[in-house]
Amino acid sequence: MNGLYCIFLWALLSYGYGERYLKCKETYKMDKELIYDNEAVILNLPDTRTEDKINQNCHWRIGNGSFRIIFEEFNMFDSVNCNLESLQIEFPDYNPTKSMTFCGTSYPKELQLHYTDYINIVYSWLKPSKKPVRIIIRKTDQHTPEIRKLNVSATPMYMYSPGYPDKYYKDLDVDWMLTANDPKKRIMLEFLMLNLEDNVQCQNDFIQVKGDNTNFLTCGHKSKHVVALNDSRVNVTFKTNSFEENDGFVFRYYTEPYPGEFPSYFQFISILSSHLYCFHTPCDSNYSKQ
Repeated sequence: MNGLYCIFLWALLSYGYGERYLKCKETYKMDKELIYDNEAVILNLPDTRTEDKINQNCHWRIGNGSFRIIFEEFNMFDSVNCNLESLQIEFPDYNPTKSMTFCGTSYPKELQLHYTDYINIVYSWLKPSKKPVRIIIRKTDQHTPEIRKLNVSATPMYMYSPGYPDKYYKDLDVDWMLTANDPKKRIMLEFLMLNLEDNVQCQNDFIQVKGDNTNFLTCGHKSKHVVALNDSRVNVTFKTNSFEENDGFVFRYYTEPYPGEFPSYFQFISILSSHLYCFHTPCDSNYSKQ
């Protein structure tokens, strides 16, 4: 009897206490799906992702509060404008409405969201792939990331500031460890948006990247740019104070081969718009010194 009880208990725990699956709803205007504390809600992509049923949408409406969205598995068709297959997160309370769309194999491992009304999550397919997609949503009041150790490959992945697309949280001190799958390649950070508090010498709100051969600090407002680091493993810190809030940041991280020999200590190059900047080491006469 004890053996049968243990088998039953193991099966119950394996099923996942506190988990609930949200099935596809093809009608847009639905009641909110409330998420309770200590509950994990799993988006269940429909079994009807077949060629004979195309150009369909699945809608999930999620209630208000602070959420953590974990992308456990994500593998969709990669196409221009994500028109073949996509997962879109909509924020209808904004005017104009804000949204985030993902497809292909590039995605954030984790999103931390706070919303006052509700969010829509829409899965659309014109050419379904039936590749694994597993999205988990948890209700949480914590503003620290759950996934801090991230593997980096040649496939770009996304990082969003906690709270995005709303303002980032105050009094944050969070960090992520980025490690290249291939130690012979360096990590690249491609900033798509950087909007932090303007402050002298980045003393208040800032992003700092440190490694054996890297010490990079940035803040304020900057246009799109790429930072090429001199390490295959770095620590990224995002720190804010209790005063001003801004839009935050969005960047992609991926690996690239080193250009020739391994660069000298504390040297790396950042491409800002069409300008080339050098940090921590003397620059050639053709470049500007930062």
